[in-house]
Amino acid sequence: MVDKLARRDYLHRPNVEVELLYGVRPELAHALREKGVPVRLYLTYGTEWYLYLCHRLAENLRM
Repeated sequence: MVDKLARRDYLHRPNVEVELLYGVRPELAHALREKGVPVRLYLTYGTEWYLYLCHRLAENLRM
């Protein structure tokens, strides 16, 4: 998905950032930051972390 966004030149538009789960593809987060792309890392925690993750995935799949 990130490659498609990069090919379409979306990553350098205003108000665009990439959201990644902490610990998943840290090399991608580092590479994007080096290219000047804002990256937000999410760290889920607590007893309901899995439900939160499922909700976040469902939100983004509706796009």
